[in-house]
Amino acid sequence: MYLEEFLKVMKENAIRYSEVFVSAFSPEHQQLFYEFGFRARGYVPCWTYKKEEEAFEDYVVFNYFEGEVPRPELLPTGQELVDMLSVQMNY
Repeated sequence: MYLEEFLKVMKENAIRYSEVFVSAFSPEHQQLFYEFGFRARGYVPCWTYKKEEEAFEDYVVFNYFEGEVPRPELLPTGQELVDMLSVQMNY
């Protein structure tokens, strides 16, 4: 029900791209997101710390998009960092 409503709100608001972090320890939730058109695109180890369990929890990154996703571009600050690192690596 939640995923149906989530996708409905995305369509109503012309949102073409969304990412969600789903617990790596919950295959049932991963399956639900997959069935609703989300696809696993990444893995994030130790994303959150569960104090009561004294353990870190891993997540699988799922995304959903419609149409073409534009090619990402770095912000000017990010490009400056890449340029600095490139110069340093070439020495």
